[in-house]
Amino acid sequence: MTQNTSLSLCFAALFVALATCGVPSASAQKADIAGVWIDHTGRGAVEFTRCGAALCGNLVWLEKPTDDKGQPFRDGNNPDAKLRKRPICGLPIIGAAVPSEASAFDGGWLYNPEDGKSYRVEVKLISPNVATVTGYIGIKFLGQTFTWKRAPAGLTKCTRPA
Repeated sequence: MTQNTSLSLCFAALFVALATCGVPSASAQKADIAGVWIDHTGRGAVEFTRCGAALCGNLVWLEKPTDDKGQPFRDGNNPDAKLRKRPICGLPIIGAAVPSEASAFDGGWLYNPEDGKSYRVEVKLISPNVATVTGYIGIKFLGQTFTWKRAPAGLTKCTRPA
């Protein structure tokens, strides 16, 4: 094999690698993001549904849904004082994320009830049972990306108190 042939093969391999970089697998493209997903902490689960063309997500399971007094956790860190008494169970935490590629949604919002802050969000389906959720302000590159896993069938959803 000549040096030119080896160099051509290296460039061809590099081109194929670059061309497929970031392209979701066929299984990810065919899978649907809708369903219940365990977050990166393992202490909560979010149910993704379609809201028209956008993606929305509500908190539907908590490892510990009540405080030490048996009362449901509330949205106590919300910057809007009128919303601080609403229960965490059922809380919308992702919304308005629109399709950005075959298996991703971007440009919506992510609400973190632990600190009461909202961020931009990208949700990307990596495989039928693995998704990444990136929360960011301004530049996605500087955001934080977390891996979420599809919840097992039969996960008992929390009930939203009256």
